[in-house]
Amino acid sequence: MGLSNVMKGRRHALGMSQKQLAALSGVTVRQIARYEAGEQQPALNVAVAIAAALDISVAELAGEFESQPDLSGEWTLAWEHRATASETRVVTDEVTITQYGTVVRVAADVANGERFPWRGEFRLCADRVLVGWHQADEVPAARFGTLLLTVDNEAGVGEGRWVSVDTEGRPASGRAGMVRGRASAAEVVARCFGRVRRTD
Repeated sequence: MGLSNVMKGRRHALGMSQKQLAALSGVTVRQIARYEAGEQQPALNVAVAIAAALDISVAELAGEFESQPDLSGEWTLAWEHRATASETRVVTDEVTITQYGTVVRVAADVANGERFPWRGEFRLCADRVLVGWHQADEVPAARFGTLLLTVDNEAGVGEGRWVSVDTEGRPASGRAGMVRGRASAAEVVARCFGRVRRTD
């Protein structure tokens, strides 16, 4: 993947316009368009500014990704919540992962009562650890938090923990897991958590 494709893809993944990228990097919109069309290559100092604006390394901007797992695609992400003192429930979201080097974007397009669309951005560390933030979109109270997962890309599973703030503003946490492809809560539980009492 060349610089023009990385630049355009990363900008789109961030929901950023050419005008916004130009403002952040100190480059004209016309020049950004030339780079994305592959008509010109930026000088090193300009590439550094563009990479910083896109929150990736210069090597990643140049399309030189280290050999690492590609997590891009469809996954099912499960969140374990304590329903009562003695009962746990698991809710799942179908998510789409887009990866640019070590930068991993996650988007869930859900809206079913208590579940809301959300997005997040993570870093892939040591080829198997995903760590980053997630935030719900279009909800009255901001719902956000962090997520850390260890991922076995060959097996198509990941497991870890989420930490967030509940509706009363208190810290909350629980186990999290993900399975490549579309899966039921029960399948994610079986592959990532072991047994819990109830799945929704």
